[in-house]
Amino acid sequence: MVVAILTEVTAKESVKAAFETAQASFEKIDVVVNVCGVMNNGPGIGEIELSQWFRDFEVNVKGSYNIAHKHIKFAGGEGTIVFVVSMGASFTVPGISSYSASKLSVIKLAEYLNAEHSQLRVFAVHPGIL
Repeated sequence: MVVAILTEVTAKESVKAAFETAQASFEKIDVVVNVCGVMNNGPGIGEIELSQWFRDFEVNVKGSYNIAHKHIKFAGGEGTIVFVVSMGASFTVPGISSYSASKLSVIKLAEYLNAEHSQLRVFAVHPGIL
């Protein structure tokens, strides 16, 4: 059975509430698919405001970390996490530097989760061009 839960990934309490909702539906949380993301598509580096540039990191990286952190706590360090990332992490396109860098950071987060939590399976997948 699959349950989709909408949550504000940048807010720890919102993520915790989402896991509590999932746990109420299941005996155990086996898999979490994190499909959060935001993309700044606009001014380039040097033109974009710092706070606007880091918004992609706030949602994409911090949000992914919050999901992983809560999954580890709720699932006892086991199970599977799937992060949906982007091909944008693999190439350079003017105007999306913060998005590309943040999605590349999520890929590295997945690698470190795999290295640091041997009972956890973590994947970073990109669906291709949508």
